[in-house]
Amino acid sequence: MKKYLPFIVGVLLVAIDQIVKWWVEKNPSFLYLNRNFIFGMGENWDLFFWIAMILILVLAFITFFDKKTFYWPFCLMLAGAVSNLLDRLTKGGVIDYFKINFHLNLNFNIADILLIFGLIFYFLEAYKENGKISR
Repeated sequence: MKKYLPFIVGVLLVAIDQIVKWWVEKNPSFLYLNRNFIFGMGENWDLFFWIAMILILVLAFITFFDKKTFYWPFCLMLAGAVSNLLDRLTKGGVIDYFKINFHLNLNFNIADILLIFGLIFYFLEAYKENGKISR
């Protein structure tokens, strides 16, 4: 059961993000349909988006089955990628509901946060694995 816990949490995180997005669609004052890349930046980044998702999956399969320490980071990244991918396939863009207007206009959602934290945790674990950080 412990082995599957990251996957169960990942599915729950996708569900939470999708439920919030569903609620946001019903309350459009919070809605921002992001047809661009992460945080609403860039235009016509579809190719980059798909390349990034493929790289995440390739990284997942290369290291995931090799090192158990990567379970949590990849579950976070996969949950974020799956939730945003569902939006892109069904809505033509990602539904963002958080907005920060500070030097840049950043629009994002829980899935984006999961992707960023998953990447941070992945690189921290990889750094630890290479002996740079003592445990």
